[in-house]
Amino acid sequence: MPLQTVFVPGNAAAVDSGMAPAHVPGAVSATPDRPPARDAYDIAVLGGGLLGAAVAERLRALAPERSLLLVEQGGLPNEDGATVASPGLIPPPASAAVEGDRPDLPLALAWVRSWLTEALGPSRAAADAGRAGWLALVSDGDGDAGAAAAGPPEAPRALGELLPEPAAEVVCALTGVSADRPAWLLEGGYVSAEALALALAGTAVRAGADLMLNTRALPHGATRIVLERLAADRRMRVGVHARQAVTASVVVVACGAAGAELAEQGLYRPTGLSSAFLQYPRVRLEARLRGRGLPGAPLPAISLAGWAWRPTSEGALLVAPPPPPDPEGFLPVGGRLLGVPVGLRREMLDRLLAAPALAPLLASGRLELGKSVRGVRGARVSVPGDGRPVARRLDDGWWLLAGGSRGLAHDLAAAVRLAADVVGAAAPWG
Repeated sequence: MPLQTVFVPGNAAAVDSGMAPAHVPGAVSATPDRPPARDAYDIAVLGGGLLGAAVAERLRALAPERSLLLVEQGGLPNEDGATVASPGLIPPPASAAVEGDRPDLPLALAWVRSWLTEALGPSRAAADAGRAGWLALVSDGDGDAGAAAAGPPEAPRALGELLPEPAAEVVCALTGVSADRPAWLLEGGYVSAEALALALAGTAVRAGADLMLNTRALPHGATRIVLERLAADRRMRVGVHARQAVTASVVVVACGAAGAELAEQGLYRPTGLSSAFLQYPRVRLEARLRGRGLPGAPLPAISLAGWAWRPTSEGALLVAPPPPPDPEGFLPVGGRLLGVPVGLRREMLDRLLAAPALAPLLASGRLELGKSVRGVRGARVSVPGDGRPVARRLDDGWWLLAGGSRGLAHDLAAAVRLAADVVGAAAPWG
């Protein structure tokens, strides 16, 4: 596993603040000189990103009598992980209608939407964004197929009729479509994945979970976990400053794209999970269009021909359809457009140029291509074969949790269901 973590001591205080006196909070350790609170735990969750924090919070709620350790390689949330880069999209109800889905999935998604709003608590702006809606634009030539894909039985209406004039103008600027483009306004929206991960991890710690930051976990055998404590020296070089060890009866691997490799190290068997470096280029707006939304609510998320726009304060993030997995050991490199170096991967450029629905956006000049890979928001993500999140038992005491490509609510539903399976409880939605 590459050493990329930056030591951020201030994050421990962020988790430790506001702990409820009704519970005995867990111990938060961010420095090498502070050892684990105990030598043995009932459950260890490896990875403090969104899904790791979610499963830790649920485990503390379902089984408060079991000791739990949450280990995160960086700060909280990890500045190098996919949680920070995630656009945090909450899919519309139509995304649940896929052959082979569990029959309780609509109930699970509805429960998750309520749960994440409650988890964010006073972060009303972030919670309200989850109810912003999802504007599904009909692609040219979709006809009846477009209506079936979007889900609602009623006929689509013109974009200019669904949204007030200021909001419609912003959507047209972001996508390049005209105000008479037919569309539906569905449930869904987006939320800050960073804020949600921090809120869920904080709740788990207040409920008694121990949290170790700046710590790389290396499984050794069925129950032993070596903890490499990371810190920066005087030259700001990050390295291993101490090694400690704990045991755990149950291990949940929730390290995102790195989770498969970590699980294989501990079990010596393949997991079959691939990964890809996914980029989210920015679509910028001129100052006069920024901040225009629906009355009392943010702009909705937007979808067109499999692409999605996640509104931000300065425009939107463009989210590509699910990518193919990268070859083993691949490192993302910026491509060239008309001979000019850009930050988007060559593969991403090819997908953009091959999408007819994006031609107006590309012609507008609003899409920021970046000068290097670091100039384009992105992170390595897991790529399951069918797009669904992975939440399964690997072996006695070993569980693997990884997000898919179907949206944040699907991933969280998988995390909640896995937590229930670990302790032998029923899913909260019945």
